[in-house]
Amino acid sequence: MTALTMYCVFTPFVAAIISALLGKYEKLRNAIVILATFISLGLSIMIAQSPARIVCFASLKFQIGGFNSTYAIIAAFMWFAAALLSPQYFKDHNHKLSRYYFFFLVTMSATLGVFLSADLMTTFIFFEIMSFASYIWVIQDETKENIKTYKVWKVATFISIDN
Repeated sequence: MTALTMYCVFTPFVAAIISALLGKYEKLRNAIVILATFISLGLSIMIAQSPARIVCFASLKFQIGGFNSTYAIIAAFMWFAAALLSPQYFKDHNHKLSRYYFFFLVTMSATLGVFLSADLMTTFIFFEIMSFASYIWVIQDETKENIKTYKVWKVATFISIDN
C-alpha cells in the first residue's frame, strides 16, 4: 500500500516533468496529462479500498482510509475532468500551455499530498508547494490585470512578513 500511495501522490509530479520536456508535441503532452490524472484517480480509488493506516516515506506521513481517501478520490476526479476539458478550453488560447500543464500537474500532486497527509509537517510541505504552483495560474495570461494582482499579492506578502 505504501507504493500505491506514493504513486498516487507523485505520478502527476513525474508527469509534469515529462510533459514539460515534451512541450513541442502538443497531442502527446495532452495525452500524458490526461493519463497521469487518470492513473492518480485509479490509484486513489484503489488505496481507498484498503484498511486505514499511516504510510511513511522519506519522513513524509500519509494516511489512507476514511476522509483522507474520500477527499483524494474527489480531488483526483476533479483534476481528471479538468485535464479532459483543458485542451478544448485552450484551443483558441494557445498561450504557454507547457507551463500551464506543468504547474497543473504539480498542483494536482500537491493537492493529493495535502489530502492524504497524516501530520502537520507533511501538510505544510504539500500546501506550500500547492500555493506556489497554483499561483502561476493567476498570471497565466500575462495581462496587465494579472500582473497587477501579482504586485498586490507581493506587497501583501511583504507586509504580512514584516508584521
